[in-house]
Amino acid sequence: MKKIVHAFVCIFAVLFIFAACSADSGDSGSSEKSSESETVEKKTEPDKKEPETDKQVYYTLTLDANGGEGTIVYNNIKANQYFVLKKAAELGVTRTDYTFLGWASNSSAETATYADGGTVVINSNTTLYAVWKKNAETKTDTQKENQSENNQNSQSKEDEPEPVSHTVTFEMNGGSDIPAKTVSNDETVTEPVAPTKDGYVFKGWYTSSNFSSPYTFGNTISDDITLYAKWQNTAGVTITVSPNSTVEISKAETDSTITLTATSGHSSYTWKIDDNVAENFDGASVEENTLTITKSKLVEGYRYQISLYAPKGRIPYSAQITVKKGE
Repeated sequence: MKKIVHAFVCIFAVLFIFAACSADSGDSGSSEKSSESETVEKKTEPDKKEPETDKQVYYTLTLDANGGEGTIVYNNIKANQYFVLKKAAELGVTRTDYTFLGWASNSSAETATYADGGTVVINSNTTLYAVWKKNAETKTDTQKENQSENNQNSQSKEDEPEPVSHTVTFEMNGGSDIPAKTVSNDETVTEPVAPTKDGYVFKGWYTSSNFSSPYTFGNTISDDITLYAKWQNTAGVTITVSPNSTVEISKAETDSTITLTATSGHSSYTWKIDDNVAENFDGASVEENTLTITKSKLVEGYRYQISLYAPKGRIPYSAQITVKKGE
């Protein structure tokens, strides 16, 4: 009986142990599967991006030599921050016969916006252009010699006195036109062809408008002068005189006849020449209130007193006229 009990106990112990081992093995597998499941879930979840903070922007800065040599391109220039420009000489930016003034945003600028070695802030892709000033030309030795000779020649011409010239003007007094002439100092002027004037005869050139001094061609000229044309009327002249008047007839030699006409309305007219009745004067004729004298009958330089007695009613009227030939 004891053996049977002992055997039963042993079997029960073996079963207990086996059941305990099975339980441990089941828990372990479940744990591993759970871990694997969590790993898969983590892998299948979408990646979550970290929030962006203060992302930096970069631009390109190009330094264009603008006709010179040494164009430079800077990449990755931080936006809205000061960027120090190197000196043009350090960058190798040069241009023959020009001086670098700085940088500008316009290729045709004549003044610089940014100084050589200055700073610039950019917020976009930017191109700056070199600003140049042309240097003064340097003359070669040959050019200097030529310039010196030109200066000497110019100075010599300035030292030489300018030639003096004078103008001779012809006052025609109604005659045909004669243009002015220009002559050198102390030279003579050639006498022009005699002008013409309808109803007149040309009587020569004079130095004054009153014809007091005739001009002699062949005299040297040392100043501007005006010559006046003198004319003789070929038709005669008529002068109307009133009683109790005095008339001096100048230039009497320029007219072929002189006619004096008194005002009408008088009862009679008595003309006298130098207190002699005019009808008795050689070259004079009387027709009522008109006295006509032939110029050629007058003595040159002599003054003739012509008187007129012309009463009106019982009241006498008289006129005194002076005629001189030769003025």
